[in-house]
Amino acid sequence: REEQAALGKELETTKAELLDLKLKRDKVSWCSADIAESKMRLQELADCLRAAL
Repeated sequence: REEQAALGKELETTKAELLDLKLKRDKVSWCSADIAESKMRLQELADCLRAAL
């Protein structure tokens, strides 16, 4: 009975950790997309500057 309660608690903790990791992974994914978009914008700006000079 006590062991079952401990296992249940451990399971809940593990679920919470997994959710936290998933949220962090999503955040990293969004940041990567933002970085890729920024790189493209910078490249476009660099091309415009080169054309203007």
